[in-house]
Amino acid sequence: MSTNVAPTPAKLPAPFKPGVIPRGIAAFSGLPGLIIKIVLLAIVNALAIWAAYVLASRHHWVALPLLIGATVAIDVVYLLPRRWTLPLKFLIPGTVFLLAFQVVPIIYTIEIAFSNYSTGHVISKAAAIDAIKINSLQPPENGKQYEIAPARDDSGKLVLILHDDASGAVYVGTKKGLTPLEKQDVTLSETGQPTAAKGYELIKGAELFTLDRELQALRIPTHGDAAIQAQGVAQAVELQPTLRYDAAKNEFVRISDAELKAAVDNMTVLAIRAALSKAKS
Repeated sequence: MSTNVAPTPAKLPAPFKPGVIPRGIAAFSGLPGLIIKIVLLAIVNALAIWAAYVLASRHHWVALPLLIGATVAIDVVYLLPRRWTLPLKFLIPGTVFLLAFQVVPIIYTIEIAFSNYSTGHVISKAAAIDAIKINSLQPPENGKQYEIAPARDDSGKLVLILHDDASGAVYVGTKKGLTPLEKQDVTLSETGQPTAAKGYELIKGAELFTLDRELQALRIPTHGDAAIQAQGVAQAVELQPTLRYDAAKNEFVRISDAELKAAVDNMTVLAIRAALSKAKS
């Protein structure tokens, strides 16, 4: 007598469970991945537009088409679903960082090594000339110092109400010069600074901090090349240039030396004329 025993069924393998990284990658596929790609490409294109504007404003006409071509190429690679673009999607980020942090710094360092780049060569020639002129300003002999208050006249133009500490006189200063004011028309503080002036609206509060450029541009002529210039919003000093730029020789000339040379030349000419007149007689 034989007994048949039913075979034991084989144990089924556990179902496949992907790891954390594959699941994370899958989470960014489909619509979320497309949205992230569009956002990143939009940022890249915005930066490219800004860089193109900077290059065009600085007349870098060689770099500008290279930037445009590279931006278009990146958009094509990431937006066109082609098999040949797949490797480029992984190569472009590394290539961009390689160029930005390795190749460009090396080329820039080599270029700077053969230039005169330094603190004194980072501005244009015109800006350097203006800076030297400003640095050459010195108080003239018997130059005056004033307590001031910025104000607006009836037409809204910036003027300075000035108080001469030495004489006690008060003036209104414009680009045309100084105009005396009656003392009773100006109110002074204990420090001598004007606090009110008849016919003028003094600038106060936060508006004072917006006057930097206007105050720097306002020069009140006094005599010769001398002019009164504001030193902040509370004081002004009479200054005159000590150097003059000679564009023909492309150099600065000390004004006192030039005046001395002109005087000597005039005396020489007068002496020669006197000698010639004596010789004729």
